[in-house]
Amino acid sequence: MTFAVLMFMLVFMVMVAALAVLVLFIVVMAALTLFVMMMVMALAVLVLFIVVMAALIMVFMMVLLRLFGKTLELGPKAVALFHGSEELLAVQLLPLGGDDGRLRVSAEERNGLIQLLVRQRRMRE
Repeated sequence: MTFAVLMFMLVFMVMVAALAVLVLFIVVMAALTLFVMMMVMALAVLVLFIVVMAALIMVFMMVLLRLFGKTLELGPKAVALFHGSEELLAVQLLPLGGDDGRLRVSAEERNGLIQLLVRQRRMRE
């Protein structure tokens, strides 16, 4: 073998090694790029989750504040808000008289019957 052939083989082997290093560099950079992209996506999902949870908490707090505001407006009647509408309707009872003059109260307004009778008695006095 001549000196030129040996030099050619040496240059060729260096070029193959450089190409292998370049390919390895490209593969590592691609892997790092994918890793960074995955981390960015995970961070985006985490931020989205936090924003959605914050929005849900805000809506929940607004509903609670509105309900609390309604209870403050109602005052003593606020307890009735949590026990159904029967107590609220009992305050608005009106005597329903028939042709025979009898007092009629529906079963739904059973709690207001006593209040109605007390009002009628006070009105007579």
